[in-house]
Amino acid sequence: MVGIISYNIHSVHMNYGAALHSWAFQQYLVKKGCDSVIINYFPKSFNRRGFKYSIKYPFLNYKRFWNLCEFSKSIVNWLILGFIPNLRKYHKFNQFFDTHLIKTQGEYSYDQLKRLNQIEGLDIDTFVCESDVIWKISKEGAFDEVFFLQIPSAEGKRKVAHAPSLSSRPFTDAEIKTFTHLVSDFTAISTRERQGAEYLSGFMHKRVEWMLDPTLIIDESDYLQIAKLPQEQGYILLYNCMKNDQEMVKEAEAYAKRKGKNLIEISNWNINKLQNNHQVITDAGIEEFLGYFKNASEVICNAFHGVCFSVIFKKPFYVFQRDNSDYRMKNITDELGLSTRFVPYDNKHLPLVNNRIDYDEVYKTLSIHRQRSYQYIEDYIL
Repeated sequence: MVGIISYNIHSVHMNYGAALHSWAFQQYLVKKGCDSVIINYFPKSFNRRGFKYSIKYPFLNYKRFWNLCEFSKSIVNWLILGFIPNLRKYHKFNQFFDTHLIKTQGEYSYDQLKRLNQIEGLDIDTFVCESDVIWKISKEGAFDEVFFLQIPSAEGKRKVAHAPSLSSRPFTDAEIKTFTHLVSDFTAISTRERQGAEYLSGFMHKRVEWMLDPTLIIDESDYLQIAKLPQEQGYILLYNCMKNDQEMVKEAEAYAKRKGKNLIEISNWNINKLQNNHQVITDAGIEEFLGYFKNASEVICNAFHGVCFSVIFKKPFYVFQRDNSDYRMKNITDELGLSTRFVPYDNKHLPLVNNRIDYDEVYKTLSIHRQRSYQYIEDYIL
């Protein structure tokens, strides 16, 4: 049995990509006849966040207190406008996890996993650190050792890293020493981005490969089995993720107006219902999220997984870089020959290019990378 650890059931603001990369990876293992379980780990770095209602969120960043306007917007977004939509979204996400994930019955904290010699009596022989930005330094200045499988239940078992991502900044010398120790007993290591693989290869003096995010190793048909399609069709989908990028929003509104199409935004930003002139959906479940990608004519986003699902559903898209340190969207667009779809942080304007994408060519490249991922899973996980 394979034990999967990552951000999935618990993620900042109930993140669609975090839920779906683990689901996709597990679906692939099911196809290969491999039993697996997602370890329901509640990371210690999330202890201060209120996932269900997000009541705490406006108060977590002390800088907001010094900017009354921003603090007021945060209160309106998360407490006044966001309470009910967030509650609906929370229940939809939990229903997805209960219905579609094979997971541990219990939820485990850092301290619990650091004590347990076995997880729920399960015979896990291979543990996988699976995708997402789990190999980073926390705000407390340390790695989360659970995401490196430094837990009693994984001792003496096969440990594999399948496409995790690193911090956006280089490690210090002390962090390099700690990191090297944490992965010293891994059978195989890969990362989700070429830059991360090259960086690790440089100081570990061993070959580290980059692998596709697991959302890209299964097909559109797999997602359509669970997608819930909206009544709307032919709209431009705006996926405004993590950061409320108003420059991107304004560009998307102008673009949709030029095209004569409706704009539908999926985000956590309830305040955009007041300050923008388009439909804003903040309570979409995971199945609905997939449906909105399927029925869109084009996609504008600022998210790595926005790119992934645009490619999966073969949609013309543009992706806005969230900040100068975020290389993940550029990496995936470059690797798939889609660099003209990337809008850099310092020039947030939609390029005046033909928005058609030759997905026959894209899928030739994607197929090559899929085969590498399949072989890696075959060699080290199955």
